Amino acid sequence: MLSTLRKLLAWRRNSRPTRIMIPIIYKFAYQCLKIYWFIFRPKTQGVTCLILSGDELLLVRHTYGRSAWTLSGGGFKRNETKEEVVKREVQEELGFIIAPEYIGEFTHNSEYKIDTVFCFVARVEKKEPEIDHLEIKEARWWNINNLPKDHSMNLERVISMYQSR
Repeated sequence: MLSTLRKLLAWRRNSRPTRIMIPIIYKFAYQCLKIYWFIFRPKTQGVTCLILSGDELLLVRHTYGRSAWTLSGGGFKRNETKEEVVKREVQEELGFIIAPEYIGEFTHNSEYKIDTVFCFVARVEKKEPEIDHLEIKEARWWNINNLPKDHSMNLERVISMYQSR
């Protein structure tokens, strides 16, 4: 749903009204998805990526959902492999071209769906990301040993997965 919305509005991406309205539309669409998930309890799959530069980790805040700091990632499009998904999502959201390394997966059932998340790590040269303001409210580098207090539930799980390899 979000990718379709992105395509429809791509031609107006940089206009001021679009930058104001799209986050509102995303929040509304996200609430509609949560109702759908509550009724149908679907099985979903997605990816997430630890983006590292030395001892720093790039975290994002989305324009929809919880405002906690989290990792870049997203859902599958038809016929994509998990490696293709993580590369596409990181490039769309942050402008980085990455060579991801698979580190594991986990399943959780937050938001009324059964979600399998494939986890990756990628190392990049530290630079400011080129964020997609339609999906990403904010992106920031954090020391991996000094993470923000308001981070997502799964962030520490993915870091532990990475550190235990």
